[in-house]
Amino acid sequence: MLSWPMIAFGWVTNMLQRGMASWKRMLEILETDPAIKDVGTQSTRPSTSSGRALVVSPSNHAGSAGLAFNRRGIRGEIEFRNLVFSFGETPVLNHVSLTIGAGCTAALVGVTGSGKSTLISLLARLHDPPRGTVFIDGVDVHDIPLGVLRRAIGFVPQEPFLFSDTLADNVAFGLDAQLGDDGTQRPQSSPGQTASAERRATLSGSPEAGLKSRRDDAERTERIRASAAVARLDKDVADFPKGYETMVGERGITLSGGQKQRTALARAIVIDPRILVLDDALSAVDTYTEEEILSRLRGVMRERTSIIVSHRISTVRHADVIFVLDGGRIAERGTHDELIRHNGLYAELHQKQLLEEELAAS
Repeated sequence: MLSWPMIAFGWVTNMLQRGMASWKRMLEILETDPAIKDVGTQSTRPSTSSGRALVVSPSNHAGSAGLAFNRRGIRGEIEFRNLVFSFGETPVLNHVSLTIGAGCTAALVGVTGSGKSTLISLLARLHDPPRGTVFIDGVDVHDIPLGVLRRAIGFVPQEPFLFSDTLADNVAFGLDAQLGDDGTQRPQSSPGQTASAERRATLSGSPEAGLKSRRDDAERTERIRASAAVARLDKDVADFPKGYETMVGERGITLSGGQKQRTALARAIVIDPRILVLDDALSAVDTYTEEEILSRLRGVMRERTSIIVSHRISTVRHADVIFVLDGGRIAERGTHDELIRHNGLYAELHQKQLLEEELAAS
């Protein structure tokens, strides 16, 4: 009679030991302080080891202007002021100063390793810049709450990350929180879940809730389709077996490199950011498709501040201002025509790419 209890006791003991090993690894992550501090706000988070609340107070430097910073009031003027930045002992940016006016389309061009991607990562505080070097609308990015800062920026990285979910949910990743701006975040839902929620709302005597859910879903669908059209993803979706409800697999394994980039681009556009940043976001797209996307993007970029990072001159030639980086410094700045006439590094890169295109065509 004791054999089964003893076997069960040994099994439970073994499971507890394995569980404790996993829990210790989880604790190590949960108790790690983030490298990027949200100095503009005060937050309270529980300590997983002691159960006591840890209060993170605002920095003394965070003035009222930063605390009052609101996404809806962002104009989008960007300034890098004498920025010096290194990764460890490796210098990356050396006394970079530039200003991008609100509503302006700027481009960053340069050879690999010149500091282009690092510069824009500092704008979104993916890496932390020195205080007093990066400003949006005259406010130091350190004094802007991280949530406000990152909601204001639509960022398309070189290597987009997609979830094992439907194409629609990947595009609408940041949109659902926006649609819940009435104080509650509305979770993503399938059409079946939406219909069920509407029935529950109606049966509970709250038809207004069901009506709001339908309005939100209609707006969600409309914005997903509009952003996909700008990113030229709509033509691909038409060939997918389930359209926007097609599962893309882990990290978008079922999509090509170009389709992944265009999905990430649609994701950035759909949230209607004040600042749009494209970090070599069309590198996996052929030249013809790239030109078609850029043509559609120009209408979107006219309404916001945009930064395009690219190694292709054809991608940036229509920008209002082009900054050429070389060795972590701003080597040249101007429009496409001005830089060609200057006959410097930009003109050299342009000539080299024209030659490569001619050789590829022959």
